[in-house]
Amino acid sequence: MKQTIFILVCLTILANSCSTVKEDETQPPTVLQPLPDALTREQILDVADKYGLRDSIAIGYVSHKFQPFPPEAYPYLNAQYWEGFFLRWRKYLDKAAEQKMFDLQKANIKTVQEYFNLIERFPLIRQSMVEAAGGQEAYNKDKQYTLSHKYHIYLGTTGVIALIPAEKDNGTYPGIRLDKGE
Repeated sequence: MKQTIFILVCLTILANSCSTVKEDETQPPTVLQPLPDALTREQILDVADKYGLRDSIAIGYVSHKFQPFPPEAYPYLNAQYWEGFFLRWRKYLDKAAEQKMFDLQKANIKTVQEYFNLIERFPLIRQSMVEAAGGQEAYNKDKQYTLSHKYHIYLGTTGVIALIPAEKDNGTYPGIRLDKGE
């Protein structure tokens, strides 16, 4: 009896599934309508100019992070979309350039004070450090605490700066010690 009920339930589910698929096939596909406030390519280039990114929307341009939509999509994207798109792209490029400069200079630090001075020279790096600390007050408190104690400074194998308390450093941190002789 249980097997018969099970088979009937399975057949009912199968029949309903097939009829649903058939109904979906007969429905006309939904066609997106162009937005009334969509921008032309020239207007999009003007927005790109505003952020210094005109070349980035050239036909055939390839970016690993931000890929603009093809011209066929322009009628479906409004001014608000493009403003946000280029603003995010500009912020990303600025942050990447600042990070590159920071990375080039961090191998030259010899003291904890020089480390904090380097952070202070790069506003976006500093902002991310403040956010990571939990706010400006927490960052300042952590900075004062760190400056008032003795630390060994390492450039780790992954490129990160590590501040190891001097009394706990046994010389096994993977990387290059930057503050030798201090």
